[in-house]
Amino acid sequence: MDKIQLIEENRIKHGYSVISRNVSMKGYKKFNNKHKKENIIFKLESNLAIYKKVGTISNLLKNLRLLAKKDDEFSRLYSKYIQCIVDKHRNCLIIDDLIEIRDSLCDYSTFMTDIYEINDDQYDFDDHKISFTWNDIEVLFESENLLSKFLENRFEVNDFRFNTLLIGKIQEFNKNFQKLELILQEDDLKYSQAVFLFRNLNETTANLQKFLNENYYTSDFVSETYNDLQLILKSLKHFKKEINLPENLGSLFEKYRNQLQNLKIDNETMRQVLIDELEGRITFKSFKRMPLGPVFYDLAYDFVQFPKEDDISKEKMNLLDMNKK
Repeated sequence: MDKIQLIEENRIKHGYSVISRNVSMKGYKKFNNKHKKENIIFKLESNLAIYKKVGTISNLLKNLRLLAKKDDEFSRLYSKYIQCIVDKHRNCLIIDDLIEIRDSLCDYSTFMTDIYEINDDQYDFDDHKISFTWNDIEVLFESENLLSKFLENRFEVNDFRFNTLLIGKIQEFNKNFQKLELILQEDDLKYSQAVFLFRNLNETTANLQKFLNENYYTSDFVSETYNDLQLILKSLKHFKKEINLPENLGSLFEKYRNQLQNLKIDNETMRQVLIDELEGRITFKSFKRMPLGPVFYDLAYDFVQFPKEDDISKEKMNLLDMNKK
């Protein structure tokens, strides 16, 4: 296995990375000390963990001395990476050196987190990133490799930078949309399956929209998709014979119109719908002037407003009669 990749995985698993289950440089140092006789990378990472913990560069200089004795690709690359950290500490960082390291390590999130920390907003790396437009949202990938992973739904969120989180939420939308599209292709489509997946997609879209709003980013596609999903879910909820397929999502699901309009409603779903309907019928929605003392039905009728029968309830009761036949 590539040494850089091995370091990346160990960092994520054992406390170095910001997304580790338990971020602890002490724990990461302990892990590397346990394995330092197996490979030089564990000794190097142990020294780096000490620097991260106490802030002195003496252990980083030890790394540079260890690597100076070697002349392989990994040693040269890791040495340049450590040298940039040392130069940052000494206030003599050369940006071109950092850019070179960035372009070599752009596939590895933990190294990129360190590089952004070293850079400290001195240089804008956007020109070195890969721009990709998803509907009306532009996202930036650190490398072509990460873009390819995204297109295959294999992108991993390993840091908390805006673009990384945005890509992760878009990927979640894509996955849920593809699941829904797959189930809509089935001839024997069940109501409960359709509702479950539409709700999942709706929740994912809501989370994406919330994230964009919190970061002052707008997307007409996301807003329209969320509104369209609300209409579709409302149609499904009321068992309408004609499912509303709004313009935005309608074009996406037009070929599945027949499946959506011939959903099979299972007995358990129908039972729950009728229970909900009955609860609505026997629950007071508003009060006029409730008397303090006990009342009989004729008197209570003057004070309590019961819900009137509407088109939706009629349709549900007709549906029940059809199921009995």
